[in-house]
Amino acid sequence: MAAESRRKPYIWVTHLTKLLAGEVDCVYAAWFRAHYKYDKRDDGRTFDFAKWNKDHGDLMAVRRKALEADGWTCRVENANKFTLEGRTIDVGGKMDLLATKDEWVKIVDGKTGKARNSDFWQVVFYIYAAPLVWPELKDRTFVGEACYSPTSSLAVSMTDLTDAAKRHIFTTLKTLASGLGPVAVPSPAECSRCDVGNCTYRSTAPEASAETFDF
Repeated sequence: MAAESRRKPYIWVTHLTKLLAGEVDCVYAAWFRAHYKYDKRDDGRTFDFAKWNKDHGDLMAVRRKALEADGWTCRVENANKFTLEGRTIDVGGKMDLLATKDEWVKIVDGKTGKARNSDFWQVVFYIYAAPLVWPELKDRTFVGEACYSPTSSLAVSMTDLTDAAKRHIFTTLKTLASGLGPVAVPSPAECSRCDVGNCTYRSTAPEASAETFDF
């Protein structure tokens, strides 16, 4: 199908947080995802989703068991799916684990790949969104973590949700909500990972390389 305009801009949290972390240069791709429903690119690229799903599920099962053994009540995956509705753009997400204990709320996001700055921003955004989506939690103290293994995680707290962090989030969302798309900044590396089908701006050039020199 051809790209179809959304009734209202909508962005998935993982696309937003890559922008917040400065991990992508082409803001246009995220803007396009926010404004259009589109055919995803299908050009032979492979991703072993079954392996990822198993590894991720195993990791979260271990983390959940540990939390429940420590007295936490855990809610998982689809029970934590949400849409945070803004005036000009909506943000969707799904927390892997949301655990409660006394006055505490712990948000856990499982990561099976290498650590990235966007992992931090994803948990920060969840800490921002959770009390807005579920008002019954708003008076509790939030902590969070990006969990890489049963023994390795990145801790995040409410103190990381600074005024500067909020401004960064709001400014980025305003850019994505704008009716005027940003200038595309295609590159071989980013375009090779982009799932937007039939993008007018996709770079098909190979990444630059050089012959071997004697130095």
